Amino acid sequence: MGDPSAGRIAADHSPSGRKVAASFIPRAEGGLGPQFPPLAPRPTLIGGLDPPPVQGGRIVTSVGDPESPVRRYPPPVTEPTDRRQTPTASAERPQPTQPSARSISPGAEALLMREVPILDLGFVQPIDYMGNDVDVVQAARVSYGPSTRKVHNDRGLLRYLMRHRHTTPFEMCEVKFRCKMPIFVARQWIRHRTANVNEMSLRYTEAPEEFYVPALEDISLQSVDNKQGRQAVTVGDDVRAEVVRLMRANQEETFSIYQRLAGDLGIARELARSVLPVSLYTQWIWKIDLHNLLHFLSLRLDPHAQLEIRAYAEAMASFTRAWVPMCWEAFDDYRRKGLNLSRLEVAALSRILAGVEDEAACVEVGLKGREQREFVGKLAALRATTTARKTAATT
Repeated sequence: MGDPSAGRIAADHSPSGRKVAASFIPRAEGGLGPQFPPLAPRPTLIGGLDPPPVQGGRIVTSVGDPESPVRRYPPPVTEPTDRRQTPTASAERPQPTQPSARSISPGAEALLMREVPILDLGFVQPIDYMGNDVDVVQAARVSYGPSTRKVHNDRGLLRYLMRHRHTTPFEMCEVKFRCKMPIFVARQWIRHRTANVNEMSLRYTEAPEEFYVPALEDISLQSVDNKQGRQAVTVGDDVRAEVVRLMRANQEETFSIYQRLAGDLGIARELARSVLPVSLYTQWIWKIDLHNLLHFLSLRLDPHAQLEIRAYAEAMASFTRAWVPMCWEAFDDYRRKGLNLSRLEVAALSRILAGVEDEAACVEVGLKGREQREFVGKLAALRATTTARKTAATT
């Protein structure tokens, strides 16, 4: 399949031992699977304009007034880009030689272009961003240039914005990720409709022989009280091994049919792809503003989220924490680790504080079923925090 000159043929295999067709391994990428075109280096300045004049280590505006310190990029980051095999070359981010007039986040710069391995063959790679903590503050104050306030005042404003859900200033920052994930993860992911997405199309390119197979310890039974989750029970090793065997057999069979349809019979790729399972890996470029990214993370970092998409959310959360540390601190305090109480829960809690037993308080206010179980979980979290605090005070 494909032009043999496009890459290596027999020497490349997927982790499962299956051959990877040559047309899927562009030589220019050092033997990678199907990839987006190589990313061009970021331009030094927008629009190719000459760099602004610099006086005394500060950028001078068109009217001659110094407004902001010169920002320079950190040393280049070199990281392997393929985990299926030892790469023959590594990705290096070209560095501009001129000062940048844009806002720079040192934490984000240190992580740009690094692929974070996810699952067996996936990854998350931050490739660009716009803005930082200060840009959120400036947007809230509708100001220009560096903030004239103290850092602690900036932090206080960010926390106020997050606490009172003033979200527009957080939309002024954006980030762009390149991601590789199984199709079933992508279908969950795309439900967050507030991002800009461009996905690899199997109408234009041949499918890679890359499928997700869960680790043995991640194979579990269907939950009996959650229609969309797994049950935290121990599954026998023989059952788990059989699950993996059946998955791989299905993937190999369907890919063989796909190759026969798209290759031997010359059927259009847009039709041949219909036989492929949702465990097939896909890729996309995903760009989103900070406000909607935090909303995505608040849902996909939740313990109830599916394990596979949660792994991607954790990698993106690590980048976000480095990119906008003050925004992340506020998000962590008020959204992720805070508790939201409904009117009935507040009423039940007030009775419990007055000495009523938990069960009786729930009955009095009308909490029952799943809503009651969720409230009991919140109470347990509050009591665990109190116990931990008392323990720390006595040691």
